[in-house]
Formats: sequence, structure tokens, C-alpha cells
Amino acid sequence: MQRKFIQVAISSKSVICSRLSPQEKALLIQLTHQYYPQLVTVAIGDGANDVQMIRAAQIGVGIAGKEGMYASNNADISIPVFGHLKRIIFVHGRLGHLRNSFICDYSIYKNTVNVFGNLLYQIFTKNTGTVVTESFLVMIFNTFITFFTQFAFGVSEIDCNMDLLMTQPLRLKSMKTIRKPNVGSIARAILEATWSGAAIFFILMYVFQDGVNQSIIQSDIYFFQTQFMICSIYLANMRIMMQVTNFNTSTLIALGLALFATYVGQIVGFFTGAFGEGSVGMLSFFYSMPSQYPFTILTTIVAILPMFLIKTFSQYFSKNNKENNTTELV
Repeated sequence: MQRKFIQVAISSKSVICSRLSPQEKALLIQLTHQYYPQLVTVAIGDGANDVQMIRAAQIGVGIAGKEGMYASNNADISIPVFGHLKRIIFVHGRLGHLRNSFICDYSIYKNTVNVFGNLLYQIFTKNTGTVVTESFLVMIFNTFITFFTQFAFGVSEIDCNMDLLMTQPLRLKSMKTIRKPNVGSIARAILEATWSGAAIFFILMYVFQDGVNQSIIQSDIYFFQTQFMICSIYLANMRIMMQVTNFNTSTLIALGLALFATYVGQIVGFFTGAFGEGSVGMLSFFYSMPSQYPFTILTTIVAILPMFLIKTFSQYFSKNNKENNTTELV
């Protein structure tokens, strides 16, 4: 009987259920999950009798009002009036999906670059156990250096006019095909990171193959580690900047803070050996060569060039991006 009821309810445009107890409201959500697990359920309520239903749903929305704060305190999202729900779904829901989807793939990409670089280093050094990533920089790579650009992207990235999303709700439906984290997107991120990590590693290995750089200055494993991490940091920031469509003050500030954090990390390592002896004295040696800056930038460009070309051509030729090409950017 329950299955037949849910089948009839799903096939109907709307269903009105009156005089339900809190347990029965939650049961409707649970039956939907049981027989139609592919559907996403949203429960909206404003009173204490809606709490069980809100908790059972995948997305709970509580309305704070005359009924008190019971529903809002147990919900994922709290709104003052029901009319705000439209903007939450059509604007903030779409933008949240866009931002989170890219950040998932991006996090895999930037870390796989370092992992694959270490893998190649072990192959060419006969599994010595030494890593190719500088110890202190890799320690703050996720928690400090690349945090700022990810935070700015997650807060300020807007790919189209928000008022346009309110008047054209079908854009929300097309969002699932434009960006959706899945096995394919993760595999693509790993493949891109494989190229980037290999490009940085082999360029550095070719330049420093005899332990001497182009300025005839002898370099060691610590110099190699620092150079690899600097290229990896530049690459991670360039990759997320390549995805940004709404450049603003917060984006530029975040990029500046990321570069500033990189130099702070090198300064800390320069004056103390607490995080690894290899970084002691490396700062002055590393930046004493004029060719260091263009070499780092060119190496990073080579590592990211295929992704840039693929993105450019796909935006130009793909029909899936027709929506973005005809949308007024903010």
C-alpha cells in the first residue's frame, strides 16, 4: 500500500495531505527515500510539528516566525519568510553547486600534482624515500597558502547575473549537465594533475640534472624541493584563477595573500630549522638569481597550458556553454 501511494504521489503534480501527525510527515519523506532514492527531498516548516519532517529530509528549511524557532533550529537553512525560498533555490543553490563542484575537483588536482611529483622522484632515485616537496611549504600548502583563493572563489564566484536566474528558473535544471562532480570529473582532475606534475618534475630534472643551474651555481636536493613547491603553488593559484569568471577585489586580495603566505613560509624556514634543515638559508640563495623568476613562471605556464587550451576551445565550440556565452556577466 505504501509503495502504491508513493507512486501515485510522485506521478501527481501536487498532493495535499491534511491533519498529519509529525511522525506521518516524516514517514512521507522516508518512503520517498526508500522507493525513489535518486530524488532529493526538501522539507519546509515553521513549527515544532515540522521538526521530524525537516530532520528526515535531505534539505531542511525552517521559517522563523510566529510559531517560534523550533523549525529553524533544526533546519539546514533558516529564512524569515517563505518568499525567500525562491532566491535560495534559483540563485544561492545554483551558485553553491557551481562553487562546491569545482572545489571538489580542484582539491584533488592540486594535491595530486605533489603526489605524482613524489612518485616520479622515487622512480628516478631508486626509492630512496626522500620527497621532492619542501617540508614546511607542503605542510602549509592546503591550510594556509591555497586557502585564500579557495575561500574567495567559494564566496564571490558568480558566473551570471543573479536577477536573470530569478526570471529564468530553467537555468537551474541545466546546471546539472554543466558541472557535476562524478567519477569522470575526478578522473579528469587526476589526468590533468598527472601532466602538470610530470611537466614540473621533468623540466626541473633537465635544468638541474648535473646539480648546476644555468647561472653555474651548484644546487642540491633542498633547492630542488623548494623550486618544485614554488612551481606547484603558482600552478595551484593559476588553476583556480583560470576558473574565475567574476574577478573582483576579493579575488585579487586572495591571490596576493596566497603569494604573501608563500614568502612568509620561506622566511620562517630561512630563520629556523624546526620544520626542516633544508629551508635554512634557502631564501637568499633562491632569489639571488635573476633568472629564477621567469624560469618559475615559464615552468608553471607549460604545466597549465593544456588545461587552458582545452578550456578555451571547449567554451568556444561546446553547445553546453552557449548559456554562459549569452549570459550577462556581473
